[in-house]
Amino acid sequence: MQISNRIRYLLPSAVGLFSFSGLLLRYFQRKNELLPDGSLTEGAFLHTIVLILSVCVVIGSAALLWKLAPRTSWSQLANRKGLPLIQLFAAAFLLLGNLLLLLRGAAPTTPYTTSAPELSDFLNNLLPPLGIVAAVCMALFSYKCFVGQKPSALFYMFVSLYLVVRLIVRFQAWNTDPSIHDYCYALLANISAMLATFHMAGFSFDKGKRRMTLFWLVCTAFFSMITLADALHDGDFGEFFIHLSMSLMVVFNLDQLLYEKE
Repeated sequence: MQISNRIRYLLPSAVGLFSFSGLLLRYFQRKNELLPDGSLTEGAFLHTIVLILSVCVVIGSAALLWKLAPRTSWSQLANRKGLPLIQLFAAAFLLLGNLLLLLRGAAPTTPYTTSAPELSDFLNNLLPPLGIVAAVCMALFSYKCFVGQKPSALFYMFVSLYLVVRLIVRFQAWNTDPSIHDYCYALLANISAMLATFHMAGFSFDKGKRRMTLFWLVCTAFFSMITLADALHDGDFGEFFIHLSMSLMVVFNLDQLLYEKE
């Protein structure tokens, strides 16, 4: 119990501090040290600091969560009054981000020539509508928690499916980028969010893994905040709202997993 109490306060504070620091460092790196072709300016050093910060978050969170008591069922999760509203805001931002991408008339990446260009085009066109449905599923999950009912695992499974398709679509553009500096944190944010939502769905099956889920939630928060800096620098508000949504989703789910059920 004492370990759980320490982690309950230490983990969110550390995640918030490191995530905000990562956002600022990444923004100034993009602004001052990362050239349009993806190369670094002479004497650049912020990328090293962001990398060290990332390693500290990954290793530190794993060490902090190591002795945390396990939970497997949704009935064991906290459901503090008012907290599901945070996820409603997350759903609203996810909806807004994908609406912006849809109204822009294009998916967030441009497909390149592959062995299956028709599938590539299909996934690009499918992504924004899929994101809109994922936002609805996220809102339904929040509503079920708000009224004290067990949410269906399908809600988060669909969000995870959306993130899988999103990863496939966006990787098409990343794969043609000669510099990993441009997209490495967006890639990590997408993978982390995909795994976090997948593991959250497991609690509705009574197969949840508390420590593993918390680890991926922490990674989602940190890397999504860093990627917010990329979206701000590029003026891509569709991507900005999507990553903001993932960050807010983490706040709600961290609370569910860290606090004791009332």
